[in-house]
Amino acid sequence: MVATRTPLDRIFIIGIWIETVLYGMNCIIFAAAMYVLLIKRRGMVPKPLTAITMLLFAFSTAHVSLVLRQLLEAFIWGEPGTASAYFGEQHKPLPNTKLILYSLNVFAQDLILIWRLWVVFEKNWLITGLFLVLELMHTAAGFIAVARGSTPNISVFDKVLRDWALVNWTLDLAVNIGCTALISIRLWWGGHRARRITKQGGNKYFGVILTMVESGTIFALATLVTVGLYLSGSFATFAAVDSVIQLATMTPLLIIVRVGLNLTYGKSIHTTIHTPDISQLCQPSMYPVNALDATATRVQVTINKSCDSDPEDYVLEDRTSRRSKDDDYV
Repeated sequence: MVATRTPLDRIFIIGIWIETVLYGMNCIIFAAAMYVLLIKRRGMVPKPLTAITMLLFAFSTAHVSLVLRQLLEAFIWGEPGTASAYFGEQHKPLPNTKLILYSLNVFAQDLILIWRLWVVFEKNWLITGLFLVLELMHTAAGFIAVARGSTPNISVFDKVLRDWALVNWTLDLAVNIGCTALISIRLWWGGHRARRITKQGGNKYFGVILTMVESGTIFALATLVTVGLYLSGSFATFAAVDSVIQLATMTPLLIIVRVGLNLTYGKSIHTTIHTPDISQLCQPSMYPVNALDATATRVQVTINKSCDSDPEDYVLEDRTSRRSKDDDYV
């Protein structure tokens, strides 16, 4: 039996339909994210985070607009029955412009993730710099692959093109998985320390951790599916990319919305220490027992600053800029 091959027009129509649904969801999520950034937490969110969030949505909107143009050229302005041949010409300017938007969108998404890593690790450039270098290499590999694919008479599954595409996807996964893992571990450790001091059950950052891991997993799985399709030699790869760009916008926006509107898993723990126990501090020798009454207020303020900050401070705000010397006591 001879295997039948699905026409490209069907593949791309299905991919475009999925992208349109995701874009509709992004419109709602983007509106909610703007409410969190511009109204609910007005004046507390760094302007670059708001700017990149708007840029992500602009890229996804531009991509949908190009997809509409493709539909018009393939099914309305083109000759009847030529849609599959049209979608097979991936070296044309329109498909390559879509791939450039995809690369820029993923780059902007990764910048938000790296910024969160920078905040959580208190502006540690040694750790952040490593991921910035990986991200620049990832983006450069993507542009090289796009340039190779724009060459006429070059197959989209050309060996050189495939190698650069695999480098691009591999580095992208490394940045996403690595940053998400380090942020989650750092937040878990911070919640663990706070729980030891306050003697309260549960990790106050657990909901934020799960939300970030969940969003990172969605994008990582979508990328892996795209890589699998490409390695199998399927043109569905490019239809999948149309959906992945919307997921690249959706995942960081979801974190902003869910954390900003307190829609994370579990409940936040807001503890107030009324009678501090000096033995709980890391340096109890600084506070003699007979000086307990005189220092109780200072200890209370210190513990509250370190342990009772809102979990969203690490996701939406540059909390390190508000760090005081009192934080060093715990």
